[in-house]
Amino acid sequence: MEETTSYYIYRLTLKSFLSEMSGQVSESVLEQIGDYILKHLLDITFVDGNGENTTTFGDFVFGKMGYVTIERKVSRKHDKKDCKEQDLVDEYPDFNLLVDVRNVKKGDVVLAIEYQRKCFVNIDTVRKGLEKHFQSVIGQLFAVDVTLRQISSSEKFWKCLEEKVNKGKPLKSIRLEINELQEGELLQGLDAEKSTVIAALLDMLMDMGADDGTFSFNAKPDKALKLQRAKYHLGMIVALSCKKGFVVKAKFADEHNWVSSEVSAPVIFKLDKKLVYKPDDNDKKKAEIYKWQVKNLTEWFDHIAQELDKIEMEKENEQTRSIAKR
Repeated sequence: MEETTSYYIYRLTLKSFLSEMSGQVSESVLEQIGDYILKHLLDITFVDGNGENTTTFGDFVFGKMGYVTIERKVSRKHDKKDCKEQDLVDEYPDFNLLVDVRNVKKGDVVLAIEYQRKCFVNIDTVRKGLEKHFQSVIGQLFAVDVTLRQISSSEKFWKCLEEKVNKGKPLKSIRLEINELQEGELLQGLDAEKSTVIAALLDMLMDMGADDGTFSFNAKPDKALKLQRAKYHLGMIVALSCKKGFVVKAKFADEHNWVSSEVSAPVIFKLDKKLVYKPDDNDKKKAEIYKWQVKNLTEWFDHIAQELDKIEMEKENEQTRSIAKR
């Protein structure tokens, strides 16, 4: 019986420090970065919440893809049988990181992070740690700006909001948090009219020194936002924001916390656990196992790419239909 595990999907984005001055990272440098990441999977490390450095083992590279296992030290209380005393025992829970650099020339690297609750209750701790690692290593070596963002599902996000509205909770605010703002990246796919308006508003936000790309829509006092109209007007930009790893949030009346796309609607793909492990060097079936892994992992990453492309294609078609109705 196949035993699967869940992987959260992230986008590692590589930009020139001079992007605001139309500076671009050349394709040759981007390719070097992709090769470097795969060659140095075993060098990946970050500091956990206890101040301990994570370690790695079991890396495997196939073409422009690869994986590595990351472990951290955890001290747990070990009960002695029939005794009130307890011992602290060090354990090393681990999780897998998969990397796909086939589209690195476009400035994008896809990372899949296995969610292992034994390692980290909050998976964003891993995102922040990996982002800091890549910023300090890749950023310095190749003089590029590196960000790691979690990809989320706009459809799941809207469905979550719809469920709350149907329970009688008034929608009070929708907010896009566009950190490390890249207008061209976000506005791609919008029609000219909406693109011009939104670009102008984002420029004003940045020029006034407002929060980095925060874009909010708030209901009038004692009123609520119309969810379906919000989805009609913001559907395209929310879909692109989620796909490109920007955070979208919503707030409801009488609720203190925001509903966040990265928490309520992460993009998750299942994977057979046997596909991500490095066989022993003495295993006679080692070559056969690797061949099986390469085939299935390639198909898995291809499926992810197709699903992400489908998100944008569906929204582009939706945008075309909306324009045709005018």
